Amino acid sequence: AKHSCAVTQEGNVKCWGSGSYGQQGDSSTSNNSSPGTVCSNSYCSSSDYLQNIILVASGNNHNCAIKSGGTVYCWGYNGYKQLGDGTSSDKNFAVQVSNLSGITELALGSLHSCALLSSGSVKCWGYGGTGQIGNGSDSNASNPSSVSGISSATKITAGSSHTCVLISGGTVKCWGYGGNGQLGNGTTSSSNVPVSVSALTSVSGISAGDTHTCALLSSGAVKCWGGNTYGQLGNSSSTSSSSPVSVSSLSTASQIALGENHSCAFLSDNTSKCWGRNNYGQFGSGDTN
Repeated sequence: AKHSCAVTQEGNVKCWGSGSYGQQGDSSTSNNSSPGTVCSNSYCSSSDYLQNIILVASGNNHNCAIKSGGTVYCWGYNGYKQLGDGTSSDKNFAVQVSNLSGITELALGSLHSCALLSSGSVKCWGYGGTGQIGNGSDSNASNPSSVSGISSATKITAGSSHTCVLISGGTVKCWGYGGNGQLGNGTTSSSNVPVSVSALTSVSGISAGDTHTCALLSSGAVKCWGGNTYGQLGNSSSTSSSSPVSVSSLSTASQIALGENHSCAFLSDNTSKCWGRNNYGQFGSGDTN
């Protein structure tokens, strides 16, 4: 993604960066080097601002936000129906996702979108060519479709073409593209229904990168799986793994966050550690090694 969005204290959404597909949500398709306010229609005066927003999430070229009360609005690129409004037309202002309520979290991939419901179930929409919708089909979905067999999810995260959820009790399930092992079930096969990540328990947090996924354990350790070309699994190798491997010398993590090909953990002593690709200085370590 080449854009960013934030929720303000007033409950509006502001976006900046690339806007060629309407990612800014301000009724334009212009790039913006300073934050502009997302609107709920094409008129985009102050009275038309998207309001009462509690959370925003970004995909590659689209965004979605949860409104107070649990409804969802999306804007930006819609070529694979990832805005969930029943069309495939790009939107440069926020449109409501059809037949969706009670949402607590969002996870957006490159071309698909998923929402976690307060019930613990999950619905996805958009591109489904490698199983991203999770409903047993490889078809695209223009409206939210229920993910098969998920009823007690507590957290959700999405990579470029896969999605994972943390299940109540501390296990993880994933679905979508699995060619790099990012589903964590010991194979490199894609799956259009959720599969259990192998030998993984006591998980308290999850995060997905482009082709890899990591889990934070309640002990403070971290395990990762999937693509590892740049060392993003953190296990002192560059060999991909379709099952979780332990991140080396990491035992006091309290939060994790993954980028495209790098991973970072926030530690209990208020420091951070990162691993993987650093060609643009992603680590903040003062070098690009």
